[in-house]
Amino acid sequence: MIKQFFSNNINTMTFVFSIVILINALFAVFNASELGGAQYTIILIAFLILALALISHFLTYLNFSSEKLFHVVNFISQFTFIIFIGSLFGLMDLSLNGMMINLFIALGIYTLSVKKRKYEFEQLAIAINESLSE
Repeated sequence: MIKQFFSNNINTMTFVFSIVILINALFAVFNASELGGAQYTIILIAFLILALALISHFLTYLNFSSEKLFHVVNFISQFTFIIFIGSLFGLMDLSLNGMMINLFIALGIYTLSVKKRKYEFEQLAIAINESLSE
């Protein structure tokens, strides 16, 4: 089960981790955020992304009436978890401005991850169809 979880999610988790690290580095360059200990922050972000992938994984076991509903519930669950962990460890500005910035960043990363995963499945389907037609 764990091996299957990682084989299904490692590409997306790596993609999200890279994007989040780059955004944090850019914010640090422009002094928009303070990275206390870089090692601590990177490890915390890695565990946060693993937890977000687990949330998404467990939500796939629930029956949703549409794909859109799944994505709405998934994003709300993940963003709520991000707010909780961010406030718990002091990683997130809980002002309205900070929340809006984090909401748009999370929504952008989520949208890119979904589009990336759909593209990968489409490419896989094309490859399977081509091999079946030969």
